[in-house]
Amino acid sequence: MRKSKVIIVAVILLILIITGYLERYGSERVAKGEKEETSELILSELHTVWPTEEWPTSTPEEQGMDSEKLVELFEYIEQNDPRQLHGLLIIRNGHIVAEKYTSPYNEKYPHNTYSVTKSLTSAIAGIAIDEGIINLNDRVLDYFPDMTFENMSEEKENMTIEQLLLMKTGIQWPEWDSEESSIQLFRVWDNSKSLLQYYLNQPIIKEQVGEWNYDTGAPYVLGAIIERASGMTLNEYGKEKIFDRIGMDSLEFYVTNEGIAHGGTYSQMTPRDMARFGYLYLHDGKWDGEQIVPKEWVKESLYPHTEFDVYDYDYGYYFYLNESENGRLFSARGAGGQWIIVVPELELIVIETGRSFERISLNEYILPAIKSESPLLANDQAYERLKELSEKQK
Repeated sequence: MRKSKVIIVAVILLILIITGYLERYGSERVAKGEKEETSELILSELHTVWPTEEWPTSTPEEQGMDSEKLVELFEYIEQNDPRQLHGLLIIRNGHIVAEKYTSPYNEKYPHNTYSVTKSLTSAIAGIAIDEGIINLNDRVLDYFPDMTFENMSEEKENMTIEQLLLMKTGIQWPEWDSEESSIQLFRVWDNSKSLLQYYLNQPIIKEQVGEWNYDTGAPYVLGAIIERASGMTLNEYGKEKIFDRIGMDSLEFYVTNEGIAHGGTYSQMTPRDMARFGYLYLHDGKWDGEQIVPKEWVKESLYPHTEFDVYDYDYGYYFYLNESENGRLFSARGAGGQWIIVVPELELIVIETGRSFERISLNEYILPAIKSESPLLANDQAYERLKELSEKQK
């Protein structure tokens, strides 16, 4: 009898302890506004494929795609100067379903991605802000107290990190005025003794502060700020916080003659590592159960801070944003046809290097190739033809 009473008391105490725990920590979660994960989200996370070592491969049909449509794409490439395209990689549901390169390029060849670099710098900035070493409202020139700059003004003194991310500094920078002005600008800038000094010497046009102007100098300065704030190079900081953790082993930032890693252009990596970065952002900054880039930063980076009437895209923090019949898509883009294209609703990533076939390949072939969220019946003949075209190089 006494033994039964002891057991009953123990059970009651256990219930009280559990209830108290739930009241305390459960209420804290509600107070913080955190959402409970649903069983569906947990199940989805469990079924996500993570390319921890290598990207898994699959037939298109196994991922709900039509091999015949992708054969049409590869035949189009063969018939229309294939050397314009250096590499094409199509990933759905975490599986490579098609891949094609032209010689000397292949899946292990690091490619110059040009302004895709800007999107990498955006991710690094998100980590630095989350760690508290920089802030969006920080004044840019406060990070360079040892330097003096020409054409000083109140607007230049108050230039912020967020203005760099938005490309709304008002700095006189004719990068997109014309092809001729862009070539001339980069010829002078790239050969200057200090790219940082050259950029921050430029006058600010007061009326253009707050207006978007495409500007590779802005992410260069942002990269320099992160280097000074972290005490590490952009390469070191980015790899430690993000890129090594998701297996982007081929990535290297270009280092200028003043010893600063270029946050705006010239980074090199393989197409498969470009896809890893796209996959990270497809999953809101999470990788294999670990939050690498803060989810809120990913959301903020992909928000249309600048909306255009004259272009077919909007702009976030160094990301291009589009709406399509398949929902929103976002991309990192570089000169000469370097693309990381992500279509979240379709679990689709498209990587292109070389001279871009983006509009043709994506809208006329790749998106129409998606037929279902479930596997399709096998099409061995079309898949064999697709493999044959994949292996064919010119």
